[in-house]
Amino acid sequence: MEVMVSIVLVMWLVYVIIGLVFTPIFMWKGLRKVDDGVVDSGWGFKVLIFPGMLVFWPIFANKWRKS
Repeated sequence: MEVMVSIVLVMWLVYVIIGLVFTPIFMWKGLRKVDDGVVDSGWGFKVLIFPGMLVFWPIFANKWRKS
């Protein structure tokens, strides 16, 4: 059981680390390609959406790849 918990925690940690690397890059380069409405948005908006992008980074990566 302890091994299973350790494996799940490592997988979760890898997922979060990838999200932490992806999210700032996406906010800097890819967000404008996916949604034109964020062109005039400020840093306050980006701070608000950061946690959601961190969690749902695979969805945003897929949208960025398709755009």
